[in-house]
Amino acid sequence: MTLAKPTGLIVQGLNEFATLEQSVQRVTPAHDFATLEQWTGGARPGGVFATLEQSVQRVTAAHDFATLRQRTGYRLTPAHDFATLRQRVVFLRVTLAHDFAVLDQRVQRVTPAHDFAALRQLVTAETQGQTPRPRFLIRLDGVDITARCRYDITISASEGDNRTCQVILRAQPGPLNIPGFKGKALHIDRLQGGELVPLFRGWVDVPTYDRVARTVTLRGSDLRGERLGREDRARLRSLTGGLYSPVTQREDATGEAWVRELLRTVPGSLDYTSAGTLRYRPWALATPRYTLAAGQINADRVNVVFDTRSESVNTVRATLEYRYYQRNTFTQSVTMGMRKALKGIPLPGDTIPTRDALRSAIFGVPNWHPVSYTILGITANGWYKSSPTDINPLHFFASDALRKTHATGVDATLERYISQPKRERYELTFSAPESVDQFGEIAGSDMRFSLETRVDPAVFEERGCTVVADPDDRRADLEAAIEAVQRMVEKMILEGHRRNYATFLYKPKTGRAGHRELLPVEIGDTLAAPTTEVDVTGWVSAFTHRQDDKGDIWTEIRLAMSRVDSEVSVTEDWSLPAPPSKYALNPDSAAIQDEPTCPVIEDDETIDLVSQDLPRVDLVTGEPVSPSHISPDGSVVVVMPEIGRSQVDEIIGQRTHQYDIAIPTDPISVEVPND
Repeated sequence: MTLAKPTGLIVQGLNEFATLEQSVQRVTPAHDFATLEQWTGGARPGGVFATLEQSVQRVTAAHDFATLRQRTGYRLTPAHDFATLRQRVVFLRVTLAHDFAVLDQRVQRVTPAHDFAALRQLVTAETQGQTPRPRFLIRLDGVDITARCRYDITISASEGDNRTCQVILRAQPGPLNIPGFKGKALHIDRLQGGELVPLFRGWVDVPTYDRVARTVTLRGSDLRGERLGREDRARLRSLTGGLYSPVTQREDATGEAWVRELLRTVPGSLDYTSAGTLRYRPWALATPRYTLAAGQINADRVNVVFDTRSESVNTVRATLEYRYYQRNTFTQSVTMGMRKALKGIPLPGDTIPTRDALRSAIFGVPNWHPVSYTILGITANGWYKSSPTDINPLHFFASDALRKTHATGVDATLERYISQPKRERYELTFSAPESVDQFGEIAGSDMRFSLETRVDPAVFEERGCTVVADPDDRRADLEAAIEAVQRMVEKMILEGHRRNYATFLYKPKTGRAGHRELLPVEIGDTLAAPTTEVDVTGWVSAFTHRQDDKGDIWTEIRLAMSRVDSEVSVTEDWSLPAPPSKYALNPDSAAIQDEPTCPVIEDDETIDLVSQDLPRVDLVTGEPVSPSHISPDGSVVVVMPEIGRSQVDEIIGQRTHQYDIAIPTDPISVEVPND
């Protein structure tokens, strides 16, 4: 430090020009003024590399070290730097914001802006032999508790499950509210490569107090299932591409249960990352996010486990049935009249029916609806001969009043509408030919689903009904159900063939990249891990970050691999089966014996009714008689034909379809070393 030379002016008084003050956060020996620490990322964190020392004596006039005094009898030179402290930072440790040093300046007179003080730090070498220091940042409800935590930390994650952690907090003397820890936000980060890497975002699930050790173990969880249940359904469908059919999945599912049903159609995993963001990853391998070198893997901790045959399924059969109704329309013409003598004259002695009786007979046929009808009036009055040479003509007369109320016959057209049940049955077989080639057929449990129309079949049997709703109203639901079954079975078969696991320890040796660091992997990452004996590329299905109580640190990783050993070539085709083209009577209905259902007409004097199917002949006139007729006593009988069971009872059409599923083969090689 240098002050300007005296100017010879008269001294008027003394003033404080500036004061350096120090806020002490930690008690250090009396000679330490400030200490700056540095982590270089080497084998051990850097220690004390520079110290500003202060010799403190009794403060007397003109001997203050931290106070610059100015005599007004001096003339200050133009503004200039009078002291510069410089610092070169090669490694930054991020800690919670706090006061490191406080410079307090009392200004008696405003002077032009200038550098007042600068700290200069020179790092010469890494200090050896220092105890490793934690590089984690642990926050509880936003408060940094790193200094109060023990070194041993565990963070675990697995596919389709909650991510968990465990930290041990040293309890402070005084009252301790253990239940108060539950539900508090717990965040864990680690400083690696000069950046804070998030490792866990969750909440305290279970706090446990150890009275002997006077510690509180905080077990945290990211509450994956609970949080997924609150996610927007449309977002989950878009993110995963999953299908949800109330026919094949639980129709009443809500929250987390609904998500589980959705994921039954998705060959992948939906999880929250270390930073707490939602992410979906399909099971298919992608470009490896990390490719590890042999020196980064502990060769003694490599283990490979292959799935057992009993855990695999390569053939599944599924049946879907769809039942709805088709409207069958039957039309029947009916012509009936009185027995006739000459020229259409009613046979003498027969009773002429009333017009109301004729209408009542036509409109009173059960389940049949008149479409049109014509009343046949009475023959005109006059003399009628049987032939031109007939010398005994017959005189016929009917009054106008009789003609208005009576008639000799009727022509009518009637229709009947029947809602016939119609069932479509789809027999689907799913098979993995490569797996069948290697293991033989391993059948899984059969699946069976059904759906039925929402249209009331009675609507098709009402006369004059205009059918607005398509009787085949759930065709789209059927197709969605078939697609859902395709996805569900595909996932079931693929899942059984990816239970091959390679586990290893990521713990790079000294001098290797990543030494004393964790590998920040996520569930669903593709990772390549070559070693001298095992070379594998797989899908990260589980991992554990661990630091023990001595500060040793590693990441244990489990890779899932899909495997099958076969030369069979498979081409997948997921097109939907076509609807059945042929239908047959339900076998259960066909087994029932037919019984006559039409009314029997009994009038032995005029009609031969030995069988309804044989011609009927009038015994007086000799003319054939229709089953529908007017009796001599004037009663009107309408008989409609019987409708066959094949047009009334349920009919079934069946369609079979085969789907082939290809099994991915992920790369893995095992070589026995030549010792």
